[in-house]
Amino acid sequence: MTKKLPFSTVFILVLFLLIALPKQTFSQSNWDKLVPMAQKHYTPEQARELSEVKIKQINFLYAKSFYFERNDKLISKPCNTSTVDVEKYDRLRYQDKIRKIEISGCNDFIVLISLNDVKIALSKIEENKE
Repeated sequence: MTKKLPFSTVFILVLFLLIALPKQTFSQSNWDKLVPMAQKHYTPEQARELSEVKIKQINFLYAKSFYFERNDKLISKPCNTSTVDVEKYDRLRYQDKIRKIEISGCNDFIVLISLNDVKIALSKIEENKE
């Protein structure tokens, strides 16, 4: 015959497990923390190995190291900016000034911040000064 534990004992045991288990067990996975465009370049297994700082740096590169400008001189539909992959343009950045590049197929521009500004932003993230 098995002896049942009182409800209060079970409650305390469950509460203890919730507090004692690592925070990562209940926190968002590294994969989910990556912006959608970055997820196209990393596997969930690779993301698992990334530190919080590295995730923030990657997200900066894929979401904030550039912006879009509408080319008002041409009448065309705007680009679907969520599908533009900055990695294709990243090697075209200038060292010390922004670079404006026309996106083929929609006549909008992607504006890349300079390599110097990227390095500064990544350093600030690493120093927790974002």
